[in-house]
Amino acid sequence: MQANRTVKEKEIILKKKYLKTEIIIDKLSKEINELKSVQNNMQNEINELKKEKKESEKLKQEIDILKNKINEYFDDTILKSSIIQKKEDFEFIKERLAKVKLNDEKDNHKISYELLYRAKRHGDRAKTFHSRCDGFHNTLIIIKTTEGLIFGGFTTESWEGQHLDKLDENAFCFSIDNHKIYNSIKGTTAIYASPSAGPTFQNCIFEVKDKCFEYGGKCDENISSHYNNIETEYEINGGRNEFLVEDMEIFSVFFE
Repeated sequence: MQANRTVKEKEIILKKKYLKTEIIIDKLSKEINELKSVQNNMQNEINELKKEKKESEKLKQEIDILKNKINEYFDDTILKSSIIQKKEDFEFIKERLAKVKLNDEKDNHKISYELLYRAKRHGDRAKTFHSRCDGFHNTLIIIKTTEGLIFGGFTTESWEGQHLDKLDENAFCFSIDNHKIYNSIKGTTAIYASPSAGPTFQNCIFEVKDKCFEYGGKCDENISSHYNNIETEYEINGGRNEFLVEDMEIFSVFFE
């Protein structure tokens, strides 16, 4: 009898322990589920925040793009060139333009640009160039050759004239590929104006011919008497005498 009672007591004790364990497990299970629920809610909030951040960044990008478009539309100081597309490629030319002296004025003008002529748009005839550009002073010429070279020049003189050599101490030429400026030498002719030719910088650092897509242009040797900083023959054209034009742009430059 004593043995049976002891066994029953042990069974009761074990049952109580088992029940306690179940209660503890059930409680822990509920707490785990609650924690999982909290974790899920937190994850949902994180996902929402990520989504909002992504939408905010996208909206900011769209606003920045719109701002740039608005600025470009209203800001005439931007050179809207299809040839020189990188801002950094134009910076050294812009710096040189800021040094142009007009009526003994100081440097650092506010500069703006207006497209007068683009060969791909208006045609490659010399007469078309003259019809659109003659009468304008302060013009910037940009040329891209079929070899991919980019060069050009600036003059304060107009391009009208019947085979006229013109002096211009403000004139300069430039090479994007060489990242160089070639300044007109004082007392020498800077440009040549002819109704049968395109823009020509003496003598000739470069000359653009009529029908420039077909006949292109040329560079002369021994031209260092007209422009400085020239180290090799035909330097502005990569060492070649002749070139074909892929496109050419003429801008009117305004100094304020």
